[in-house]
Amino acid sequence: MGEDPGSVTDAVLMTAGGWSVLAGSLVFFAGAAYGVPRVFMLRAPEERLAVLEADARAWRRSQWLYAAGPVIAALGVLTVAAGWTEPARVLASVAGAAMLVGAVLWGVTCARRGRRIAEFARGELPAGSWLGYVWLTLLGLALLGAAALSHETWIGVLLLIAAAAFTALFVGTRDIPPFAFYLVLAAFSVWTLLATPH
Repeated sequence: MGEDPGSVTDAVLMTAGGWSVLAGSLVFFAGAAYGVPRVFMLRAPEERLAVLEADARAWRRSQWLYAAGPVIAALGVLTVAAGWTEPARVLASVAGAAMLVGAVLWGVTCARRGRRIAEFARGELPAGSWLGYVWLTLLGLALLGAAALSHETWIGVLLLIAAAAFTALFVGTRDIPPFAFYLVLAAFSVWTLLATPH
């Protein structure tokens, strides 16, 4: 007997989605590594500005990678969701949609960071798109964790704990390093690729 065409299609979707989430995470990490990372270790605005102006070309170029990674990862989550069965599919689809809208808002933030270096260095950029990105990504992680519980308990629990911990950190400090999101999503992508039947 041949394989169920539906199960084959689902496996293809999950594999493609897993690779997309991993690729998006790696693209984000590339932007973080290339884009003057030492600026985030500085607190004095004028020091931050001096460092950014000294390597402004790398900073501006890195914003494309920063912005592209989350979009690719969110599309990957949506693709994985399409390969899952109900009710996980619905939860994961909403998670991916929330992450995608958040990624678009993050792209707005990245564009501002690249164009308005002095304002970024001084912490004077509008915060709306950044806040939207963070909250929608946190929501997406929580929903994805809830969806994943029906497939593998440990990855679902990992995503839920991460979402709760990141939320507490953000509420307490009003800041969070976005790379933390993509460390967790990279773990999710690896689990997806290993757990999908081939």
